[in-house]
Amino acid sequence: MFFNRKKKTIVLYYSQSMGNTKKIAERIADKKSYDIEAIETIKKYTGSYDDIMAQGKEEVESGFRPEIKPFTHDILSYDKIIIGSPTWWYTIAPAVSTFLDNYNLSNKIVVPFVTYGGYEGHSLADLQEGCKTTKIVNPKSIQFDAENLNQMVISEKELDFWIQSL
Repeated sequence: MFFNRKKKTIVLYYSQSMGNTKKIAERIADKKSYDIEAIETIKKYTGSYDDIMAQGKEEVESGFRPEIKPFTHDILSYDKIIIGSPTWWYTIAPAVSTFLDNYNLSNKIVVPFVTYGGYEGHSLADLQEGCKTTKIVNPKSIQFDAENLNQMVISEKELDFWIQSL
């Protein structure tokens, strides 16, 4: 007898400073009852906001890949993976690049999303490119106000409509 197994979904995200990517990831997980886990670097970023931004710029420009902590979930056991990254210097955060380099997401459905406060650059395209041989569905860029970085530019209704489509 054939059983139609429910597809398992997890939300993975990296969020470093303002927590906007984390807030979006938590909202998705909460509304859809998905598992959730943060992508965390082994070595935390320290210093002032400007110090961290300078370090981030240097890492992006050099292609640096920080070590990330092991996950508590078996990531490869999921059918669908929602991946969120903040935009760092027009691309995805180095920790997300590390994840994409280290995990083979072949035969997975991936929903990429990025958050940004000024200019998105090529972050969403880079996130999709890093997913290589996966099926990409419903990619989303979520802009936050450049002056008030905790305020989304898109409406709550638009965000919830996208989440419901997942």
